[in-house]
Amino acid sequence: MTASERIRDTLIRAIRAAKAVSPSPYSGARFEEMMDLEIDARGNVGELFVSRLLQDRDYSVVHNARTNPQDKQWDIKATLGEISITAEIKTATMGKRTQTFQHENLPRNRECDILALIDIAPDAVYGTIALPSELPWDDKGSRWTATPKKMTLRKDSHAYKWTLTIRDVQDREITTPAKFHSMWDDAVRRLALSRNAGAV
Repeated sequence: MTASERIRDTLIRAIRAAKAVSPSPYSGARFEEMMDLEIDARGNVGELFVSRLLQDRDYSVVHNARTNPQDKQWDIKATLGEISITAEIKTATMGKRTQTFQHENLPRNRECDILALIDIAPDAVYGTIALPSELPWDDKGSRWTATPKKMTLRKDSHAYKWTLTIRDVQDREITTPAKFHSMWDDAVRRLALSRNAGAV
């Protein structure tokens, strides 16, 4: 065995030993393949997931091809009849040590109608379909968490981070397409009400 082969072999054995001591909760789980993806690809999973569920309801879905975060206000535009809705999709996987989902770079000032948080656990997927105005940017009150919890403003990026626990999302598990569609439709109704209130 050469010196370089010995290095590779030593590292592989160290990785296997570390996995045995602290295995990933995704090991052998239904959604194990999520952990094989790079961070950007994980985000694409959420966008494709939401897009396909909306297309099942006859929405026409357009993906925003812009890559500059300063220009990109939304990820998808979903149109059904005369109604077009823009949505920012944020995807998170469950932490290996804690049962939490950390959503980074949440867009307080982006011009999107709906914010869809897709949380992927090893064997379940959860969704929070909210209007940006409904989220706890500055105070702890929120209908979306089991206990009051505000978002954290990151000074370096001026973007927000929100950590959700399994307890926060447990009643929002997406078990069927109909469950997602009901959550989406409810958000669309709230959006229509807020638009009508703004027009008065």
